This record gives sequence, structure tokens and C-alpha cells, in this order.
Amino acid sequence: MLGASLFTVMGTFGDTPVDWFIAGQAVERVLLRSCAEGVQCSFLNQPIAIPFIRSRLRATLQRSDYPQAVLRLGYGSLAPATPRRLVADMLIE
Repeated sequence: MLGASLFTVMGTFGDTPVDWFIAGQAVERVLLRSCAEGVQCSFLNQPIAIPFIRSRLRATLQRSDYPQAVLRLGYGSLAPATPRRLVADMLIE
């Protein structure tokens, strides 16, 4: 995987809320493991969010299961941390 990104499509055998939950748990595991290994991850939402593209993805992959998430994984430089407000600034006295 050095020097090139890897795309992965995670799917389930069904397309119900329970299947979506299971897919979310699997994505969580992949993201946590990737982070532990220093692998950067990003979501590609359009292939899943737009029904026509989702069905085309399913046909292109020649799969009977349902794509639930598309991830891009790879090594890259770290982005600067997002600035955070202090907790004290958020408390109402």
C-alpha cells in the first residue's frame, strides 16, 4: 500500500437498518485499526448516497450484496489539528 491509495467497498447481505448498523460497526473497526497502523482514511459518500450510483457500483462489482461504505485508505502527511475552543469559553455562568 506504500505510495498508492487503496479503495475498499464494505457491504452487507441485506439492506435494512440492522444491516446498516452492522456495516457501521465494521467501518468503526476498520477506522480504529487503520488509525493504530498510521493509515489515513476518508469516506467517498456519493457512490452510496445516490441510489443510481449505488446500484451501478453494485453491478460494476458484480456483487449481490449491498454496498454500505466506500473508503479510501493510504499513507499521507498529517493535517494540522482543528482548533478547539476552551471548555471555559463554552460554559455559561
